[in-house]
Amino acid sequence: TQNIVFALRKDSKDWDRLEKEGFNLVDFGTKEFESALKSCDKIISSHIDGYLVEYFGKNTLDNKQFVFLQHGITQNNLSNWLNNKQIDCFITATQKEYESIANDFNHYKFSNKEVVLTGFARHDSLLEKNKTNTKQILIMPTWRKNLVETVSRSA
Repeated sequence: TQNIVFALRKDSKDWDRLEKEGFNLVDFGTKEFESALKSCDKIISSHIDGYLVEYFGKNTLDNKQFVFLQHGITQNNLSNWLNNKQIDCFITATQKEYESIANDFNHYKFSNKEVVLTGFARHDSLLEKNKTNTKQILIMPTWRKNLVETVSRSA
């Protein structure tokens, strides 16, 4: 009963796959995207940067709820950046992360009214298809520079 759209650049390598899976895709930055953004009630995103939440200027999120999914576990103190953002629902993935953001006497402005502990929704089906009788290698990329020696930006 809800009109849900998934905004993505049409030149994304994931476009064809998501389209085949039945996602209601809209090309980011198009008039169709702008219409959806103007008329929506909720924005659910792992991005809270200006290119999305200030797409139409400072009032883009007026009369909208913003659900922040994040990219991973918030390990470092990001309160200086996040406290200035309109976040109506802040998704956390671990108990310690939840406590570091929602508990009293921390640097964040958020409380248990906005912060919820749900885990990562995108990982829900990992265990469903897990094969325990095989040897597997999991490659887990990270953005944390202190875990890698050097970062190469070769073409």
